[in-house]
Amino acid sequence: MVKTNLVLANKSDSLRTTVPSHIVKQFKLKQGDQLDWELIAEADTLKIIITPAREV
Repeated sequence: MVKTNLVLANKSDSLRTTVPSHIVKQFKLKQGDQLDWELIAEADTLKIIITPAREV
């Protein structure tokens, strides 16, 4: 399991985190790429599936 820290985003209630370098390399991510987030609520947990958004 990988852990990252959350930090405040500028002038927003949003939080930011870092995408670990091994994930950046594996998915060949670069600055400006978008990620799709799928949220699955189960009982007292929240599962998040993040996939690189790909243009079709």
